[in-house]
Amino acid sequence: MRRPYRRVVWASGGRSRATTPVGVPPSPPTPSPPSPEPSGELSLGPSLTPRNSSPHTHPRKLPTRRKRRRGRSSASSGTTYGLYGLSKSTSGRGVYGNASATSGVTYGVYGLSRSSDGRGVYGTADAATGTTYGLYGYSKSTSGRGVYGYASATSGTTYGVYGLSKSTKGRGVFGNANATSGNTTGVYGATSSPNGWAGKFTSAYGNGVYISVPAGKTGLNVAGGSKNGIVPTADGARLLYTEEATEVWFADYGFGKLQDGVAVVPIDPIFAQTVNLDEPYYVFVQVYGDVGVYVSDRRPGQFEVQLREGDANVAFSYRLVARRLGYEPQRLERAPWADDDPNLYPEKRAEWEAQEELMEPLAPEEVEPEIE
Repeated sequence: MRRPYRRVVWASGGRSRATTPVGVPPSPPTPSPPSPEPSGELSLGPSLTPRNSSPHTHPRKLPTRRKRRRGRSSASSGTTYGLYGLSKSTSGRGVYGNASATSGVTYGVYGLSRSSDGRGVYGTADAATGTTYGLYGYSKSTSGRGVYGYASATSGTTYGVYGLSKSTKGRGVFGNANATSGNTTGVYGATSSPNGWAGKFTSAYGNGVYISVPAGKTGLNVAGGSKNGIVPTADGARLLYTEEATEVWFADYGFGKLQDGVAVVPIDPIFAQTVNLDEPYYVFVQVYGDVGVYVSDRRPGQFEVQLREGDANVAFSYRLVARRLGYEPQRLERAPWADDDPNLYPEKRAEWEAQEELMEPLAPEEVEPEIE
């Protein structure tokens, strides 16, 4: 049998980077494919130098018949790697895979490990500077996946895709749908378990979820469910439910007291910056005594409560409700993106499930490496 040969590929030179907005990682450049044939001297490292060779020995000529390269580690124990790539170059790739066929179920990189502590594919970029990628996936197909993670075990704590960042400004996982039209999703989560969560965020030290959108846009939609607060009690954790409204209101609460039958209550200036007090707003008064009062005047900076009858120095509380600034016209708006949601319209579930099957990628088939 012929001895296996090693194929060595040198990465190409550096490339420029376009600037991106602060806080958004730059889109990865499309990597150029490696040179089809190696050039220069063979460099395998001290522990991998072929027998009967010297540091100046040139590699033997590669066979003309090309073989597909697959990574596979079939050991049943130990820290194994189906495919391991390492690059310390300022513009290198630890692993680069390119499946250029225009049809068929292809894989730019396919890794398989059967070890209980193995890695199907492991990528690392240990440069201290520069825009580096431990693993970079790229797909131009209309139904392609740049990176696909598949955890087939039916038990245990498994991860289809696991992201970890130790940087003070890092992102463990970043999703970006940069198409300028269409109903796109930066990060999409789904679950088939009746007790599962499509998305879950937990932190033992920091905050949970932060959502930022332009003014006038929707920050959070919940279809077919409620928005709850969860609190601990002696009888276990309990839910508290959010009160919904037909318009976008902000509210403030406070206390006051009549003096000689009248009270002028100033509106909190910070709260006043968040609402439109030039439009009519609500003031609900609750007195603490057997008296009658009414709101006699409402202005952008204050409102006035007067005595009708009873104790002229009675204490009271109030609730002020005003329209959120910038959202004044919104009332029971249409939500066309949810018209096909099966949780709202159960009769559309079959159609929705068929569409979801098209979106879900097939599990990779386990392949055996070819013997040369």
